[in-house]
Amino acid sequence: MKLILPFVAAAAALALSSCFSTAIDVEASPVEGVNYSQYKTYAWVPLDSVEAKDLTEKDKGLRQAFVDEGNRIMARQGFKQAESGEPDLYIYARGLRAPGYRSVGGTPKYESRYVPGEEGAMWLAGTSSGSGLTSGYLKQESQIGVRFLISEPASDKVVWRGKGFVRIDDSRSEVLQRDDARELARKLLKGFPPKS
Repeated sequence: MKLILPFVAAAAALALSSCFSTAIDVEASPVEGVNYSQYKTYAWVPLDSVEAKDLTEKDKGLRQAFVDEGNRIMARQGFKQAESGEPDLYIYARGLRAPGYRSVGGTPKYESRYVPGEEGAMWLAGTSSGSGLTSGYLKQESQIGVRFLISEPASDKVVWRGKGFVRIDDSRSEVLQRDDARELARKLLKGFPPKS
């Protein structure tokens, strides 16, 4: 995912774009005092021209898998996707990707963490000079911050919010990555709408 599926949506474009993995850590929750029974229709907030331009064909497929799964979940809950006019709800999904590397199979000499750099973010640790491992190797991996909101179009009132991080194994096949995109949608929409 360049999605790289959110917290600022921009530069990297997806909103769920290029390389999910099964390490998905998200949380989603309702907003108190909302009568969810009043909502019947929804629409996705489209990507702007800059975001759309940055998507590769692979990114587009991953985003589509995420959106398709979201549509299935919404339909099961009795919502209808609006084809024209203003819907009752807008769904916003964006992400920001930080590429890097993770140590595998070795014992770090110091605590590993993501450190932003000119090329995005490298998986670094402490201040040691060297690989930082007593053994093992570095695995190419990315981390994506995701932002997911459902709101009322007229008032911009948020009625559901989700966020999280997705750890991505860039070597995973596109088929598995699409499965991960669908899983992310399920996690972000779990419990929506809340039962009164």
